[in-house]
Amino acid sequence: MFDTFNIWIDGSKLKRQLLFNSLPYQLSNISEHKKQSGEIWLSGNLKNYKVSISANGLRLVGSIAKYYLNDNLHTLSRGDTERAILSLEEGLKLSLLKANVTRFDLGHNLIMNDIPETYFKFLGESQYYNRFIQKKSLYYSNSIRVKTFYNKVAECKAKGLLLPKEFINSNILRYELRYLKRATRQLKQTEINPGLLVNETFYISLVTQWLKEFETIVKINQVKINLRKMKKPPTEKDFFDQLLIQRINEIGQDNLLKMVDDLKTDKIYTHSVNYSRIKRKIKNLSNKPDLTEIPDNLEELTNKIKSITRYFR
Repeated sequence: MFDTFNIWIDGSKLKRQLLFNSLPYQLSNISEHKKQSGEIWLSGNLKNYKVSISANGLRLVGSIAKYYLNDNLHTLSRGDTERAILSLEEGLKLSLLKANVTRFDLGHNLIMNDIPETYFKFLGESQYYNRFIQKKSLYYSNSIRVKTFYNKVAECKAKGLLLPKEFINSNILRYELRYLKRATRQLKQTEINPGLLVNETFYISLVTQWLKEFETIVKINQVKINLRKMKKPPTEKDFFDQLLIQRINEIGQDNLLKMVDDLKTDKIYTHSVNYSRIKRKIKNLSNKPDLTEIPDNLEELTNKIKSITRYFR
């Protein structure tokens, strides 16, 4: 599940001799830099990891999946992550026992029936996140976390990466949860080190949270075209509600909610509650049980994400 795995070791926990004499020999593409203050710092690479060394400490920025598996199309299990950390320690000739993980991403590649972009329209807003969509990706972001869905094959092609044979002609949708800042506060820990992240109990809690973050996204159902198939006799209101839902689908819920935001910006209504009522009406109508149903694409995505949590180890 782990992808990006950024590490920091404070210089006070390392000997200066190790930082500047021993450690650089483990790296490739070593460069020396000088700050305006005259302080010297070094940069280099350990495989895909970008490494910087200064008197303040040691920083590693990169994907532990790519480091260990050479790509992030294949997923690291908890046991694989444990072995990857040991491999990283061996590469550095340095224990990561005193390291802090400053950022980490949990992600999984899902092999889907249709192209990834097909699924975006069924994923609506998520509380405490800003939602924005791009050509090949869907993002939910706030100041400390990001959750994203994107076309993994398109990303690989854009970066000029070769796809493993087993993924050629596959529709790969990647779902990631990224802890960008203040992960200790979010996860109620005094510190987050590599050992904690591969602790079985803690790892299970992270994967569970990865699922919960998906579940908090408002799902957008599709219209039932035929009122005759409803379980109870439809009312006239049901008929006109269906017409409204069809129009909502044509315009797109995202576009309609953006239109409401534009109305608010232009101060069309006197009271702010008017805008929230309109948004609530759009969302409720879009998921009214008698007039809508869960689309096959959304059901497929939900089932595949839920299935990942059955394989914690």
